[in-house]
Amino acid sequence: MTPVLLAANGLAQTITIVVVAVVGLTFVFTARVLTRRAVQPQDDPTRLPEQPEDLEPGKD
Repeated sequence: MTPVLLAANGLAQTITIVVVAVVGLTFVFTARVLTRRAVQPQDDPTRLPEQPEDLEPGKD
């Protein structure tokens, strides 16, 4: 713990810990969203789109 946190009273220490936790979780969530977007495969123009089952020939 830092000296400032150790010298703070109980309320200030609790508020500081909550603020640090919220900032940390926000960073983790933002990083996860950004990496998920980057990892998603891009559309492949050489691949044909899949047909829905009701449009397949020979089915009534």
